Order: sequence, then structure tokens, then C-alpha cells
Amino acid sequence: MRRLYRYAIVGLVTLFVGALALGAVACGDDDEGANGEAPTATSAAAEPTEEDTAVEPGTLPITTLEYRFEAPPSISGGLTAVTLTNPGGEDHQGQLVLLNEGVTVDQLGAALNSDPSGAAALQLVTVAGGTNVVPAGGGTTEVIVDLDPGTYAMLCFVENAEGTPHFALGMLSELEVTEPTEEADLPAPDHSVTATEYEFAPPSAVAPGQTTMQFINSGAEAHELGVVALQEGFTADDLLALFSAPEEPTAAPGEPTPTAGQEGPPPFTSVGGVGAIPPGGSAYWIQNLEAGTYALICFVPNAEGTPHAFLGMVASFTVEE
Repeated sequence: MRRLYRYAIVGLVTLFVGALALGAVACGDDDEGANGEAPTATSAAAEPTEEDTAVEPGTLPITTLEYRFEAPPSISGGLTAVTLTNPGGEDHQGQLVLLNEGVTVDQLGAALNSDPSGAAALQLVTVAGGTNVVPAGGGTTEVIVDLDPGTYAMLCFVENAEGTPHFALGMLSELEVTEPTEEADLPAPDHSVTATEYEFAPPSAVAPGQTTMQFINSGAEAHELGVVALQEGFTADDLLALFSAPEEPTAAPGEPTPTAGQEGPPPFTSVGGVGAIPPGGSAYWIQNLEAGTYALICFVPNAEGTPHAFLGMVASFTVEE
């Protein structure tokens, strides 16, 4: 079914950012989630030792498992190389959000459950980038973001096979960002991708190997950079049709069943990208890319709740010698 394809790529789903352009919505008092309880925040690393916290300045190493983050509970701010490695059995991401002053991660978790539109949660945070979805079994990606001092939450919005978002299963962690301890230089990008409403401007061709791609949000809404490697013969238009198809497609007599109803593995593999960044924001995605065709996609919804991808925010580029 379509959700079984979709969960492997979606970064910020409607549950959280569907109200990006809506008016202010007061956070409800209902602290109960899908199982009757609000997700409880965990520290990014359980019972951290001094060695755990002594990460190199300007770095944030994250390991994802079912269902938790292993990462330092505190880092220095400024330009930060966020590296996510996923040895787990499910796809994961590491979206970062900066909590408003006085807001706790537990309050964010309660808001995520109390208001399915995501409007209440959005009033408590500012999206701050991070990594998009990487595949299970050892997938990795790196993103460079500029983090202001403050208290952040780290979340994974990918759903499990039962449709439960990972943050509700424990992947909601607190991260404290302190004042920068040293200055860092911006990387020199090999290529750039610009996002506006509702399109990407990607490079047309990229050489294989390690690539640094600057993601620039020149739009008036938040955008994410989800990147997937497409199977041979599968196009960006096919990808858009796959996600846009009805949940329970039907076929005319004698016609094949629509793709959205197929079982089995999706015709793409998530390879990372950048989590949602605010208007005017910028981040850098660093990835070792093999030859093939890649699609860029943004599922952040507009004010009416329509994912940007359904409004045409899908593009592609090729990696070739």
C-alpha cells in the first residue's frame, strides 16, 4: 500500500508541519497519545559518561536504533557537522527543532499527540534542519547546519509498519546546544539546490563520488530536501504518481493494478538529504553518490495541508561519469 512506500522517505510529515502557514493555535491540554500517553523525552544518550559528552567541537554524531537515538546530550553550537549512521532495522532520520524559551521536550511530545494537525507543536519550536531519512542496515549521511545556542529536540517522523511514528516509540530526545567554542568555515559546495514554492532547482548532472550540495530555502515556507535513488526505469514523475495515488486503488477490467497497490519493496532507496529548514535557511548535504538517477522531494505541507510534493515539488538529477 502507499503508506508502506511513503514511510521510507517522508521527513516532516503532516502530523507535525501541516500547519506551517496556519494561524496560531493554542496547545491543547490533552497529554494522551495514540496509546493513551504522550511520548516521553529521552536524553540523546542514556546515562552519558564523560567520554560520551566529549565530542569534537562542531560535530554531532548520531546513531539510530529501534527506537532510540544514541548521541551526545550536549554539543557546542555554530556550524555543526551532523552525521547520522543507521545500523537499525528500519529507516530513520534526525530532524532537529529549536524549542522556544521555556518549552520542554515533554511539552513538545504532548503537543504532538494532542493536535494531529501539528499546529500546536509548531507553536513551540523553530525547524532547524538535521538529516533526512537514511536506510536501515548501515545507511549514513552528513549535513552541516548552523545551530544557535538553546535547547533542541531530535525527532524521527518515519512510521513503522503499523503506522506509528518513531517519535511516539521513543525517538524524541533532548539536545542542549551551548555557545560555539571555535569558528568554522563553510564548506565549498560542488552543487546547489534551491527550494521555492513549489519547486526545486537542482543540478542537471553530478559526478559520482563524495559530493557537497548546498540546500537553500528561498521560499516563504519551510522546505526539506528528501533524496532517493530511483530504480532503473523509474522516474521522478513515477514517484509523484506513486505517492499521489489513492490509498486503495482500483483497476478497470483487464487493466493492471495501479502501482500504489503493489506489495514488496519500494522502487527507490532513501539516501539522506536535509531535514526541514526555515525560510531563508541554508544547509549542506554531504554524500557519496553512485551513478544513477536521484529524485528530490519535499513532503512539508502548505497551509491547506497539501504536501508540497503533490503541488509539483519533485525534481531529479543524474549522477554519471
